[in-house]
Amino acid sequence: MNTSMKQTGHAFIAMAAVWFAYLVIAFTLAADYQEALVEAAEDLGVSDNKLPAEAIAQVFEQHTAGSLVGLPILFAAPAIMLMTAFAVRKHWPSAFATWSVRTAVVSAAIWWAYLLIDSGSYLGPDNLPPLTRDIDVLTVPLVAAASAFALVSVIAAAEGLRKAGVVRRAARIASALAAFLLVAGLAGTFTSGFEDPLPPIALFPSSLILGIALLRSARKEQPPAARLFIPVGQRED
Repeated sequence: MNTSMKQTGHAFIAMAAVWFAYLVIAFTLAADYQEALVEAAEDLGVSDNKLPAEAIAQVFEQHTAGSLVGLPILFAAPAIMLMTAFAVRKHWPSAFATWSVRTAVVSAAIWWAYLLIDSGSYLGPDNLPPLTRDIDVLTVPLVAAASAFALVSVIAAAEGLRKAGVVRRAARIASALAAFLLVAGLAGTFTSGFEDPLPPIALFPSSLILGIALLRSARKEQPPAARLFIPVGQRED
């Protein structure tokens, strides 16, 4: 099996799986926590993305386990994205692959910064750090920016694969789909008055397409078993 395709394919699958896993956790183990956020937003007459830090801190205190259960996945997601972008650049170096790494680094930096700012709410309503107090203003632009740069990274990675002649059809589809979701998501963010950010789950379909295509291509390129040729003079009668 082609090792480079196999490794990169698994990286893309992991990139998709991490967001699928977060959704599963959000609707199961963290369901009460998510519901509490929605209820707090309804009580204040704002969207759940515009909740003030004090309200978030109170929900954290009441649903600590539910708020923490998905946090490792959220911190791991950018690392998996970086691993994927570096894998594409390592095995199929190009200008596109380089830009995939650069935009993945920017996305990861923004996403980790947002998580650290948001985590300040665990200190309690009376001990909020300065930036955490502005989380209602920062959430939508930071999440939208991180998601946008991540989608650009996927587009660049897909174009790098296509340029290298690897899974061309799947790369073209993944690139077009990611570009569509990027434009549609950012349009939705602006038309909503920055109420709803471009969500990072938008990475899921293109990452899954590329991952499956690379793994299938790797299996197809597996060399057949070597034939045994016995010299005529050594054959037994």
